[in-house]
Amino acid sequence: MKRSNERRPIGFKSWLLALVVVGGLLVAAFQFTDTWRLAGGWPLGIGANEVDAYALLMDRSSEDTIHHRVETIHIGLGGRSGNCMMEDSGRGWDVRWLEASGYGDSVRVRPMRSEPGGYVVRMREGSYLREQRSFTLRKADVNSIQQKYLEMIATELGLLTPELTLVRLVACGADQGVHVKEEVVNDHFLQRRGMQDGLAFTCWFDPRIGYSLTPVIARDTAATASLQEWWNTTSTEAPKDADVAKGIDLDQLANWLLVQWLGGEELALTGEVAMAYRWGQRQVVPIHRPARKGAQELGPLSTYRSTPITSLLGNAELRERFRAAQEAMVAERGHLRERMLALTAVWVPLLCNGRNTEIEKARAARILHTILDVRLSDRSAMDGLMRPLEPVPGMGAASGSPALANAATTPNASLGFLEELQRMTKLRVTADSVVFPRGKYRIDKDLVLPSGRSVVMLPGARLELGPGVRIQCRGPLEILGTRINPVFIRPARDGDPFVGLDVVGDGAGVSRINGLQMSGGGAGGAASLSVQGMKHTTIQGCVLDGAAGEAVLHIVGGEVSMEGGTIERGSLELTQVQATLKGLSIIGSTRKPGPASIVLNGTRARLLGITWGRCTGVALVLEQASQALILNGRFDGNGTALKATDGSQVHVDGSILTNNGLVFDLNSTGSTRGATRLMLYTNEFMGNTKDRSTDARSVVQEGLRLSDAVRNGSTFIP
Repeated sequence: MKRSNERRPIGFKSWLLALVVVGGLLVAAFQFTDTWRLAGGWPLGIGANEVDAYALLMDRSSEDTIHHRVETIHIGLGGRSGNCMMEDSGRGWDVRWLEASGYGDSVRVRPMRSEPGGYVVRMREGSYLREQRSFTLRKADVNSIQQKYLEMIATELGLLTPELTLVRLVACGADQGVHVKEEVVNDHFLQRRGMQDGLAFTCWFDPRIGYSLTPVIARDTAATASLQEWWNTTSTEAPKDADVAKGIDLDQLANWLLVQWLGGEELALTGEVAMAYRWGQRQVVPIHRPARKGAQELGPLSTYRSTPITSLLGNAELRERFRAAQEAMVAERGHLRERMLALTAVWVPLLCNGRNTEIEKARAARILHTILDVRLSDRSAMDGLMRPLEPVPGMGAASGSPALANAATTPNASLGFLEELQRMTKLRVTADSVVFPRGKYRIDKDLVLPSGRSVVMLPGARLELGPGVRIQCRGPLEILGTRINPVFIRPARDGDPFVGLDVVGDGAGVSRINGLQMSGGGAGGAASLSVQGMKHTTIQGCVLDGAAGEAVLHIVGGEVSMEGGTIERGSLELTQVQATLKGLSIIGSTRKPGPASIVLNGTRARLLGITWGRCTGVALVLEQASQALILNGRFDGNGTALKATDGSQVHVDGSILTNNGLVFDLNSTGSTRGATRLMLYTNEFMGNTKDRSTDARSVVQEGLRLSDAVRNGSTFIP
């Protein structure tokens, strides 16, 4: 008998029967599964949202009466933008009215960089809410209770940790739900906890982040130099553990590492880490702070940066103290469980907004079980934190210490991916360079290019980077795009930002970047384009737009020449460089105000014919004793045109400043570098809300005329 090759159509009854059978099996599985298992992970792509929908449909929930009330915080419209805080797309500060029980005052508010949907609130000088000068607000959910559990353990271990409380946020004329309120870690935070000689700073252990190679203490160069001298001990030859251990409190480090482990191996040492530097004792003290969503987006670390802290992970004395802290917490486990269960009874109904399902209770119970019974009991916890160390080329040049030997070679994973790109695309790898000819390159995983080779991108090259992906060039970068035929670097999918393009060198190389159009980078708060350790960097005719992080371009060290081009919806940050910038446009957005700025940190810069427009925050920032000359600039429609602090000096001539909220903001408070100075020559002011804001130490002077030597560049800055 001959078999028919025709496809038989599937009838309506077959489809209906399949739906009924599959739906019945799922309902049965849900109905007869106990709540503990229901709250866990499910196969076949069934997520927490589907489980919650089932609980609501089948009424597997309990109505609980909330016996506790949380504090309500009301935040009004922005004084500068006039927008509701939930609708403000800018990353800059705005002044808003805040009311809470027994408190009412104007505060400054801006979105968090490291957590979408979060906000930073800062009170005026001398004004405090519950003894706090500044705090963050982040949307709370049932998983937020893990952060509170870890705070309890950190406090039990004697670690410095910001207090987490629940508040109800009312903004935009509506109840925005329960938020987690967390005090910002700064010098005031340390002083409140009795550390009068403490200075707060942040650092990274993630080698995928191409900036912040060494920590910086704001407004204190002497303390920064002392801290960096210890921090850079691992950037030369391998130091002795005893020498490294002198610069950190080993007991606190062991306790901090234990809390990092209890929070989950996948989040350990990720993101921006807060620490304190005890100036009197010359010692670093770790601070426990909840991990941010930006760090979670980057994923777990396969390697660590080579730092004094990560180099100590194999130290025998540290491992003994870690084990001692772990055993002490195991002995206190019963006491901790009682306290956590009491906390669960209060927090979970509030986090669920009054409707406390059994599934949500079970989720909290699973989190508690994982922390106290699984991770705390793991005898190999310290081994689980170990990672290979990855020296970062360029750190020696950025910090002033000898350059790293390029023995840290390209990871095997990147070598394999590079070979795959050679087979699948036009990519060429020669003895001294990696060349991207005209064509499309889809890069879905991190790519670390071979050390010492130039990276060349020819006109028409189009790089599409996957979510969370970075490219690191360990040598000079040559981008040879033109106005008609640019080089493109964009995300593979709109709305899923990549990390960025990092260029690191040994202090002797030269990078030239022409005709680059880049958008959609900055995942996890990174800079979209980062250049460090280059002797000279030239940038011409580039359009850098739309970073998820704060900076679209960050350059550290060397000399910089930049002409033409546009920075949109992001900042250009220059740290410890000598720069000449000419004919740039710094704009918030082509259609509406947005965040954009130039930030000078310890930098000397000539800013010639630059336009700043529709920047919601501060258009030009000078910090760390920077010096700048502004010739023929234009500031139009910005929140604040220019802000100078920390003994910076700025000369402004031939510029037009119109329709800004505040023109000049000068601050010398706490500066160890003397007064902040502003020299004004012949300029035009129209339609500004306020001309200047200065403190008692800052100086504003009127100048007659700049010399011809300054104007033609023979003298860099007056």
